[in-house]
Amino acid sequence: MYTSIYIIFISFFLVSANWLIGLAWLTGYTVLMISRVPKEEALMEQRFGFEYKAWAAYTGRFLPRIRKQ
Repeated sequence: MYTSIYIIFISFFLVSANWLIGLAWLTGYTVLMISRVPKEEALMEQRFGFEYKAWAAYTGRFLPRIRKQ
């Protein structure tokens, strides 16, 4: 979810007639992600325990991890 919203904000930045506005949105959302995601992960770990840790180790934070089979 965060990655898709981030991509939308990047597109706003690229198509904006005023790059300052696009850069402001992109910067603001980056700050929000940096501050919010660790807190949400801590809550998920509290709620779901080992299952969440195992899932988080297997998946990426914002993009899927590429694993060799």
